Amino acid sequence: MQVISSGGKMASQWLQTDSTRIFGERLDVVVGECYTSPRIRVDGEKVAIETLRKSENYQGLVRSSSSILRLCNDLATYTAEREKGDAPSSIDCYMQEHDTNEEESREAVRDLIVETWKKMNKDAYDRCRLPRSFTNSAMNLGRISHCLYQNGDGISAPNQEKKYQINSLFLEPILVKGSEN
Repeated sequence: MQVISSGGKMASQWLQTDSTRIFGERLDVVVGECYTSPRIRVDGEKVAIETLRKSENYQGLVRSSSSILRLCNDLATYTAEREKGDAPSSIDCYMQEHDTNEEESREAVRDLIVETWKKMNKDAYDRCRLPRSFTNSAMNLGRISHCLYQNGDGISAPNQEKKYQINSLFLEPILVKGSEN
């Protein structure tokens, strides 16, 4: 919980002082470890956090899946958040650090997402000793991030198509031929 609190505090300070941090520093602050319980349940399997942390792949998977979520969100919400005066996004940080325009920065963020997927795939499948349920959950967070933020903000401002996608993927039962329900 301390990681999350300190990250929120730093982001708040940046907003109050109207400062934009370097690209990598922003990712380090906004992408933190999300697990505060000593045990988590992944697909019905109890997994001790300490067991996960001992694996060399754990930090990479958590960081990669969280980074993909953050970067997809930044791509989808950048314009609306800038108009509201929200804290600088990764696009702002990249523009300032590399003296680029918005489109060049967006392209760099897309490239980083691709590179992060490559790293996450390697961490998930290359000599990974983590429970498969955990690696699948990390991979699914990345996949869901793309689904929610593809073609706009599927969380704060979902359009009709996005509402339909979310409803049909997550809320409506899938009818299987031959099932008796």
